[in-house]
Amino acid sequence: MTRTLTSGDERRPQGDIAIRSAGALYDRRVRVIVHTGDSKGLEFNGPMHASNGKFIEGLQIKFHVVKTLNMHQNMAEITLHNLNVEHRAAIDKANAEFTIEAGYVTTMGMIYKGNAFKTENKADVGQVESVIKAQTGGASLDGLINMSFVPGTEIDKVIKTICDSLKVDAKSALALIQAGKTKEAKQKVLQGLTLQGSAKKQLEKLFKSQGKNWSVEDDELVVLSRLQTTKDPAILMDPEHGLIGRPESGTDEKKLYHKFVKFKSWLQPGLKIGRLVVIRSSVVTGSYKIMKVEHTGDTHGDEWFSKCEAVQVT
Repeated sequence: MTRTLTSGDERRPQGDIAIRSAGALYDRRVRVIVHTGDSKGLEFNGPMHASNGKFIEGLQIKFHVVKTLNMHQNMAEITLHNLNVEHRAAIDKANAEFTIEAGYVTTMGMIYKGNAFKTENKADVGQVESVIKAQTGGASLDGLINMSFVPGTEIDKVIKTICDSLKVDAKSALALIQAGKTKEAKQKVLQGLTLQGSAKKQLEKLFKSQGKNWSVEDDELVVLSRLQTTKDPAILMDPEHGLIGRPESGTDEKKLYHKFVKFKSWLQPGLKIGRLVVIRSSVVTGSYKIMKVEHTGDTHGDEWFSKCEAVQVT
């Protein structure tokens, strides 16, 4: 049965951006924040136009973010041009935390939060490129856990205990499980449970046994069943709301989700893992759940796109 989203539905489609004129590229915004341990941290902005039309110089910033709804860490690569010596030293700090915010003057949002695992400064003619490679979850998901739970322990308590030990925020995921899947959340470990070994493999084992997909998105746990989406309002994706070209669709009989779609749009920070997107195009129409998203941008180039892979949920 096809679900109809009406104007009174709290999950009605919402386009993050409307059609923009050719000059809209001047409204692009990007900010990279390096959390150095003090209250402010370091903030790097790309070029922008102020409300009075005055151009404000900023850094050339390139970014490529990849997020998927599976056990693998979400990755990002950020390139900052011509930082001073002090700032280059600050981002070289081991395991520094980074946040990327991107979008437009009226629709800017966080597209990535994670920890650096590699930084490199490349000297070129007249400039220095500082390249940062980061991952969400970082060392915690690659680490080892050793936990035991007595018979009768509720599954949601098991999840919370694991995430607390990994310093991963599980509040939203647990609230979603408890609100929509009360019976599931109250399932109990009948014969006791021992989790020993790789943290992400143990989480994969636990959620797979419940028929769920999971991921750590921006240091927050996301857990969703096959047809379940996040609580965020649905995003309308059509040519008037950022859709570029024709979406690709197909069927993969080897996977649990058979019908899928791939589409490209102007960069939209609201396109997130597990979110419901309603596609309306000449070749694809329907409601889909985002399983993979890539955000790519260059303040001094043409790249400013989001690419998604999604599966049909209605």
